[in-house]
Parts: sequence; structure tokens; C-alpha cells
Amino acid sequence: MITFLLSLAFAADLSVDQGVVTVDGKRWEGGSPVLAAVEQGGQIYLLRSDERLELWSLEGTKLGELPLSGAVGLFSAGGRVWVEQREIRAIPLDSRSFSGTPGPVVTGGTTTAPAAPVAESALVLHVHSGIAEIDGRRETGAELRFLGSRGEGGQREVGRGRVVEVGEKTSKVELDRGSVVAEGDRAEKERQERSHYPVAPPRHALVELGVILRPFLALDKLGVGSANVAWATLVFEKPWYLSAQLAPLAVGGVTSGPAVTIAGTVSGGYETQYFSVGLGGGGSSLGPTALSSDARELADPKDIPAGVLTITQEARLGARDGLHVSVRNFFLLVPAFSCNWGGYSYYYDASNNEEASCTKKGQEFTYGGIALDLQVPVGIRTDIVGSFTTTGTGVLAAEGGVSTWLRGNGDKGSLGLRVGAGYGSQQTLFGGRRELAGPMVSVGIRYRL
Repeated sequence: MITFLLSLAFAADLSVDQGVVTVDGKRWEGGSPVLAAVEQGGQIYLLRSDERLELWSLEGTKLGELPLSGAVGLFSAGGRVWVEQREIRAIPLDSRSFSGTPGPVVTGGTTTAPAAPVAESALVLHVHSGIAEIDGRRETGAELRFLGSRGEGGQREVGRGRVVEVGEKTSKVELDRGSVVAEGDRAEKERQERSHYPVAPPRHALVELGVILRPFLALDKLGVGSANVAWATLVFEKPWYLSAQLAPLAVGGVTSGPAVTIAGTVSGGYETQYFSVGLGGGGSSLGPTALSSDARELADPKDIPAGVLTITQEARLGARDGLHVSVRNFFLLVPAFSCNWGGYSYYYDASNNEEASCTKKGQEFTYGGIALDLQVPVGIRTDIVGSFTTTGTGVLAAEGGVSTWLRGNGDKGSLGLRVGAGYGSQQTLFGGRRELAGPMVSVGIRYRL
């Protein structure tokens, strides 16, 4: 009761006339016109016509201000100061609006809904195909970063992006590659300028299935070959990965018969955002390039197995979804031969030379070839790619091309396309020796589960 009486005793005499406020008989000039004024707790609240609320002391000292979009009035109730805000809507009109039920009248040009004040953060409502929908209106092109908790006891950055579409109450954000944003994450304004062509996007768990078809036309003979590859890769949350590959998976043929070459391996190893290293093994068919020139000419076909054990070494320098170069080495366990041309050079026809022979002497490991891959980001979701492969199975492929995400940004549900061109060759030993080589085109797809 005492507090109430004191507030009455020290209450200021306020009035507003033609946009100027008078306090205890003294006019406060300056600034934009005043719409309303309220005294509360020994302080004066002024609402300006430019939708700013100012706080003043009774002595005329400005204590602060606050922007308030849509504010049109002030009043005091329950010991607090209240702001009256009005919502403005835009309703399209045409000639039919005036026949029948009366509708709103628009004067002075087109009326548009003002943008709501930009909040410090926004909630992610939905994520699909690399697009995150957030609540609130943001300026088109605004840079945002996303924070989320992934069971680690706190918030951490999980992605970045830019606003590409603004609706009435929400905004859509195109996510950068490597961003893994989920419903319930928080979006806030980016506080520093960053590149949207990241060379090392963050690593995250994924399951990827892919295939690349590489057909080529055989030159100097009627036929067609291929140097296809297929793979399934599992990347864990912890720094490990597991991969299964059919590389090559080559099917072709000429008029003399078919040519089939296949190698299958399973590998795994340690992987971080910036590099990976691993080992693997499997089996592959045997091509003529895996044997010595003597053994190719003189060895009994019965001593040459159709398939051999394959060991792989693999490493990657750079990020999986960014700038990187990767290499795979192949080692084949092949039969070892001791060959004797009987004094004749192997450049001569040894078919009539009874002294020419080749004796099997167990097994040995031989270098079976190399596979190199290069990826260079050139866009938000586009890369220049190149590859070179030569293996002891008898397949060679060299190509360059472009890879892009048709849907998504590399997260779950993303679909990628790769196209290229180059040169390919295929050699076989079994069912008759066949050699095919010529210009090659390629098309590949990959999908992340």
C-alpha cells in the first residue's frame, strides 16, 4: 500500500500532442513523432512512429530502446507496461471482390506483409533431400549454421547452409555437403564467412551403394568390352569403415567368343575426416598380364588356375566427400613357373620346338596393378573426378568426368550421378585368349541409405 501511494506521489504528468510528449509541463522535442507514452515505476516508456520503444528517466535521460514491429499503442495494467501490436495481412483483389460479400479495400498501392523480426535462432521443422525447413522468416541468401545434440551431452555444429526460399512462416535452407541436420536442431546466423565448396566436409556415418558402367567399343575387330565396378560401403560413427567391391566386373566379347573378367574383395580399416587406410582380400580371375611373358607362351593351360587369391592395400588422403586422392594396390597369388626356350628366343614360334617347356614350381605373390581415384570439388554439390585402373585380371580403364548429387547433399537418401569418358581394354586367358581395347564412356549412380 505504501509503495502504491509513493508511486502516485512521484507520478509524472504526461501528455502527447501532435507527436510531441510533454512531461510535467516540459515539451520533449526531437526524434520521430511519439504515438504513445506511459509512466511506470519512475520511468517513461515512449512509442515512436518508426516502431521503436524507448525507455527514459523522469529527468530526461534516455536509458535504452527496443524495436517492435507492428506496435501501435501502449497501456499500463497490472503494474506492467503493455504494447499493442497489430498483424497486417495482404489479400489479393480483383473485380469479382466487389460483387457479393463486401471485402477489404486496398488504397495507396500494393500492401505486403512486413517481415517478422529475425530471431537469434530457429528450430528445424523438417529435413528432406538436402533441404532443411526452419520456423520463421529469414532473408534469402542468409548464411546459417546448425547446432544439434548427438548424444554427446551438449550442442555442436552439425551443418551449414543458405536460405533459398522464404514462405509466410518458414524458410527453406539448402544444406552444404557433409551437413547432417535433423528435426529439432537449431539454426542460427553464421558468424563468419565460409566457403560453400568445402574441401574437407565433416565425416559422418553412412551406407552407400554404387555402380559405374564403362562400356567401350573394340578397335580393329568386331566386339565390345567393359570395365564396370560396383560397391557397398559402410562407414561407422567411430573411425572405421567396411567395404565390398566388384572391381572389375567386366563382361564383353568379340566374334570369336565372350570375355568375362571379375574380381571381388572385402576390405576395411581406419578412417578420419582427412584420411583413411585399410587392408582387404578376396579373389579374382587371372589375366595374362599377371604372368610372365614366358609363362603366357609356354605354360600348360592346365597349370593356370581360373581364379587366384587377391590381397589389397588401400589409402585415401583427403575427405571422403571433399578433395581427395585414393589408391588401391592389388597383389595376386599366382603359380610360379620355370621356363626354358631350348636356345630359341621367345620371339620365334615355339610351337614346333620340342625343347621349349615350362615347369610349375609352386606359387608366388605378384604385383597385380593399381587403382587411382581423384575428386576435386568445383561446386556446392558437384565434383570433377578422374580414375585410372590396371589390374592383373587383364582390365585397364582411364577416364575423367563429373559427379554431382541429384538429390540431397550426401546425407541419408542422397542420390548421385557420375558421367565420364576415356579409354578401356580387356584381356582374357580362358576359353581362348582375347584382347579388346577402345574408346570408353561411363555412367554411374550411387545411393546413400
